[in-house]
Amino acid sequence: MGMQTFLDDLNKSLRGLPEPEIQDILSDYREHIEVGIAAGRSENELIGSLGDPATLGRLYRADHFVEHANTRFSPGSVAKAVTAVISLGLFNIIFVAIPAIFITGLILFLWLLALLILLAGGGCLIATLIYLVFPSMFVVGGMSGAAIFFSGLLIAIGMLSLGALLGIGMWFLTRFLARAAIRYLKFNISLFNVRRES
Repeated sequence: MGMQTFLDDLNKSLRGLPEPEIQDILSDYREHIEVGIAAGRSENELIGSLGDPATLGRLYRADHFVEHANTRFSPGSVAKAVTAVISLGLFNIIFVAIPAIFITGLILFLWLLALLILLAGGGCLIATLIYLVFPSMFVVGGMSGAAIFFSGLLIAIGMLSLGALLGIGMWFLTRFLARAAIRYLKFNISLFNVRRES
């Protein structure tokens, strides 16, 4: 494989990155090969020592998307980073994809739970207010009207408070888990860089 073929293949595998970053990477590799040739090494030997351009491209893309998720945190940027790191190899399907699916499922379940508790509290509050207007719609044996109203109101306030607290806790937990995931993805990429350099 010649230098231009290597650079063309690397360019193709870098799609999705910002153009200035692609040009900088290609320029670095071109300069590395030219300096090596000037020092007396063969072009094929230099290109062989650099590795597969598709693998290099996936590594650069993963690194870019993980850094992007770290600086511009959003669920979409974290998802892109996880996907890019999974593409690095079979190893990552087990050690990145499976934990990512589990953690995402847990986060979604807890957010849904917070939402359902809030909705139940809202429903209880609405039912309590409806009781004020139409007390004959509710048949509760042995309880006075005031007891029904205040117990419904307290249950509604309790559920709304619990849902709100769970939602606030989930916001912090989601951010914490996303930051931890980004640190883990950086560690995972560093393993590939160490393996590539050795």
